[in-house]
Amino acid sequence: MKVLVGRAAYLAFGGALALPYAGLVWLFERTLGSGPGLVVGVLGLLAVAGGLGVALLPVVRPLAIVVVRALLGVELPDSGPGPVPRDARLRAAAWFAITALAGAVAVLAVLVLLPQAVGFAALPLTGGTLRVGGEVWPLPGPAVLLGPLVGLVALALAVLVVAGLGAGLTRLAPRLLGPTPEEALAAERARAGRLAWRARLAGELHDHLGHTLTAMTLQAGAAGRVLDADPEAARRALAAIEDRGRAAVDELDRVLTLLRDPEGADPGGFGAPGDVPSLVEGIRATGREVHLVLEGEPGPEARRVVREGLTNAVRHGGAGPVEVVVRAGPEGSVVTVTNPTGVASGRRGGHGLTGLRERVEAGGGRLRSEPAGASWTLHAELPGDSP
Repeated sequence: MKVLVGRAAYLAFGGALALPYAGLVWLFERTLGSGPGLVVGVLGLLAVAGGLGVALLPVVRPLAIVVVRALLGVELPDSGPGPVPRDARLRAAAWFAITALAGAVAVLAVLVLLPQAVGFAALPLTGGTLRVGGEVWPLPGPAVLLGPLVGLVALALAVLVVAGLGAGLTRLAPRLLGPTPEEALAAERARAGRLAWRARLAGELHDHLGHTLTAMTLQAGAAGRVLDADPEAARRALAAIEDRGRAAVDELDRVLTLLRDPEGADPGGFGAPGDVPSLVEGIRATGREVHLVLEGEPGPEARRVVREGLTNAVRHGGAGPVEVVVRAGPEGSVVTVTNPTGVASGRRGGHGLTGLRERVEAGGGRLRSEPAGASWTLHAELPGDSP
């Protein structure tokens, strides 16, 4: 019932659109004379002029989409940003003309059939007389008894006309108001961009929180080991854990905010690690020995490599010093992180390295992570470090 009411309302809207055309036809017919040929000619002229006029109005298509979604219940995407394509405007003009025509037919059918339905249904109450064209026609008794049935048939016919025209418009709407091939391609590109953005955000969150939690775990272990012998060092480690935990919670809140509003979100510098000395000092604070060679000012991608290398070194590497060598210049950066091989070194094929390798290779660089004797090496070449 709700669907039928919506379609009837849309056809009434179409009838309202057709009303000015009908008024013009009446005006021409009264002014220039009568005749079927004249009426047909005027109707055709008005239809063509109206279609061309509507085709020049870009606002018609977005408004038609809104009305169709609300009344016909057809799921149509919004018009994309920017100017409406010419093909879409012409199709919207055709939809406008079809809506007006279907609305006029539906309104005419209802105006003709409903009074007839009421008249036939009321025959037993009017003494068996039927008024046609100002004349009163007496009907025989059997015809009077069949009057209510004929009235129901007329009413059903009016409903069928409205339902049929509404169903036809519902099926036709996606073809005339749906996206053009160019709009569909643009929408798919936008969707792919959003998916890539979410994948990048997930990778940044993994790398950032993974490094933070690893450092916090190591600092907690170091604090436990020196709690009795050096309470002051334990307090410093616990304070560092607290600071890192607060920062991790803030970053997590920021990611959730971005995910709730992906259309207007800008990840900005999220996930971009701090400078290389800070990364190294954070690992040294856990008690791990780290040797650093730093030349130049490495960009964010080089710092991501250092962060991933340090995280894997303390999580999966063996005991011993970690060597970090970063050389950055105008042509790019070269990063090497080396650490002793541990019993868990074979687990280094996780999400962190996979995502990092994808980022590096997408930027035209190279990344390899492999054992070298008793050590494990992460080596990256970045031609033009990008954020």
